[in-house]
Amino acid sequence: MLRLLDDIPTLHYALTYGFNRQEPDQTIRWLGIIQMIIDVIYSPVETIAWAGAHKLITIDVELWDKTCTWFWIVSLYLSFMKSAKKYKNLLKHKSVISINSPTELKTIDKKLTNEILTCGRMLIDLSYAISYLPPGTLWGGKMITWQIGALGTVSSIISLYQSLSKRVPTKKCL
Repeated sequence: MLRLLDDIPTLHYALTYGFNRQEPDQTIRWLGIIQMIIDVIYSPVETIAWAGAHKLITIDVELWDKTCTWFWIVSLYLSFMKSAKKYKNLLKHKSVISINSPTELKTIDKKLTNEILTCGRMLIDLSYAISYLPPGTLWGGKMITWQIGALGTVSSIISLYQSLSKRVPTKKCL
């Protein structure tokens, strides 16, 4: 039943995201907008595929499932591209910061680490998302369950680390 309510948070995110006019980098802004559109379309497509798989409606489940997987892959790829661009921008910004600003350098290093972790997580997620494609499409159908589970676990651990590291305040040295 909760599966049917997935569309609400996605739509809420899209409405609050708007067109992200505050983002100074146009590439990141447009990647975000395109990803938001993909995610808004993906959510009901996934719900329809799920309903078809559970025989609540009559559809070509294989086609809807494949479409769902492609939306997922494109969304992950766009996330990866956004994060890679943010990383590149941070490196450029770091190169012009004075060595006399250790606090700002430390902040940028934390952001760089976060973007590296995000890029890695997106690549891991892409790896197992592609494995859900039909056999013959890239490496679709080639991974076995434990491999997909291992990739998902590593991705979840990275995500958990990122979430916890944002919440834990850093100790100030006296």
